[in-house]
Amino acid sequence: MGNRLFFVSQDQRVQEMNEVNIKDMLESKLQEIVEKNPDLLTREWDDQPRKLFLVAREKEVHAEEDVGNSFSLDHLLVDSEGVPVLVEVKRSTDTRTRREVAAQMLDYACRASSWEKDILKGLFKENNESRLDAEPYFEDEEFWNRVSTNLEAEHFRLVFVADRIPETLRILIEFMDRAMNNIEVYGVELKPYKTADGAMLLSSNIVGNSLDVRTKPTYPSRGTGKWTRESFLSRVYEKEGADVDKVAESLLDLCESLGLRGFFGRGAILANYMAKSGSDTVYQIGQAWGRFYLYLSYRDLRKLNGCKGWENDKLKDTILSIFPSKTDTSGMVKESVIWIPLQSLCGDEMVTHFGEKIRSFL
Repeated sequence: MGNRLFFVSQDQRVQEMNEVNIKDMLESKLQEIVEKNPDLLTREWDDQPRKLFLVAREKEVHAEEDVGNSFSLDHLLVDSEGVPVLVEVKRSTDTRTRREVAAQMLDYACRASSWEKDILKGLFKENNESRLDAEPYFEDEEFWNRVSTNLEAEHFRLVFVADRIPETLRILIEFMDRAMNNIEVYGVELKPYKTADGAMLLSSNIVGNSLDVRTKPTYPSRGTGKWTRESFLSRVYEKEGADVDKVAESLLDLCESLGLRGFFGRGAILANYMAKSGSDTVYQIGQAWGRFYLYLSYRDLRKLNGCKGWENDKLKDTILSIFPSKTDTSGMVKESVIWIPLQSLCGDEMVTHFGEKIRSFL
């Protein structure tokens, strides 16, 4: 016999709670619950969960071949580390909670890199005016640069929400999570229960791969509030060893030698560093699932005097020419960003060659 749930009122009156027949609950009601309570979808890493904030409900996504043909992502969220979270909400009675919904989510995800930072920032402020804990992010340019970089690098989360996630969708979720290195995929089952008087309870259950199968990030102390050169390089050494640590140190030194300004991030979980020329970002070093990358945005590079107006292919070919001709660099190229593992820059004065290219852009 299964467990029974009871609601106890302030006057100690007990009422049994019964699971709601999902056929009687509108999908829009489930979406509204998620909209007003995004932290229901939080997947905790160790003892420091990341807060979730609503950016937009029914986020319009245009099909590239026909801007008049658009679709709507149920919810776009962002966490307190600047990682975007794409959410689709479906009732289990909707047969599309299987392959079609997974394909739909991937369709949204492949277009996310084109979303504009300033538009997302405006939507975030509009939808979080009443949340005091969201105010520090309203004008935090570093935070929104991180959001933009994560979108461009296709580093985000995909979350499927339903009252019950069927086995076929669970298998797809776990496969996608294993197969996509920079994208975390999981499901959340939200089961509603009600008393005869209408009081509601929701139970939440995470569906997907155990966090133990992933490289879990190690958290710096929140006391400092910001990464330093020492803590940043310590994190690189901890995750990738001495050779990659030397590459990271050389890239930090390069920033100074080029006359750029370096900024360490304040993220409590993911370490990052930005090298800037004035207000323009030249390159960044960032962490994704335990590894460190050097990444450059085509949009940012085109603002520099030495490469204004360049096409993406010319920027890509110039940067990647630092590698020997036989090197497979296909995995380093995204739609709007170059994403280079620091491991690939070890030895042969690779950072020096990279610095020469950047100097020519300035």
